Amino acid sequence: MADPDPPPPLFADGQGARPCARLEFDPPDGQLLDRIVNGDAGAVAALYDRYSRRAYTLARRVCGDQKLAEEVVYQVFLSVWRDPRRFDDGRDQFGTALLTLTHRQAVYARCQRSGVSTPAVR
Repeated sequence: MADPDPPPPLFADGQGARPCARLEFDPPDGQLLDRIVNGDAGAVAALYDRYSRRAYTLARRVCGDQKLAEEVVYQVFLSVWRDPRRFDDGRDQFGTALLTLTHRQAVYARCQRSGVSTPAVR
C-alpha cells in the first residue's frame, strides 16, 4: 500500500504568518510584483505570506517594541502596494530589497520615537 500524500503546510512559509492552502505553483516574486502593478491585491497577500515573518522579526529587533514593529511592517507592505516597480529594477532580489527597506524604516521609526533627527527614508 502506498504512503498517503503528506498534509498541506499550515502556513505559506512553513513557519508562521497566515494560514493558507497548499499551492501547487508558487509564482516568483517578480511575477507577483507584475500582478501588483496590475492591481492584484492577492499578489500583495502572497508576498506578505512569504516575507512578513522575517520583516517583523527584523523590525522588532531594531525597534524593540511590538506595536512599532507592526507599524513598520505595515508601512513597508503598503509601499509595495503603492509602488511595486520600486522593487523590480533587476538589481536586487525582492526579499533583500524588502528587508533593507524594513531595516531603514525601523531605524527611522525608532529615531522618531526617541526624538533623534534622521534623514528621510526613501
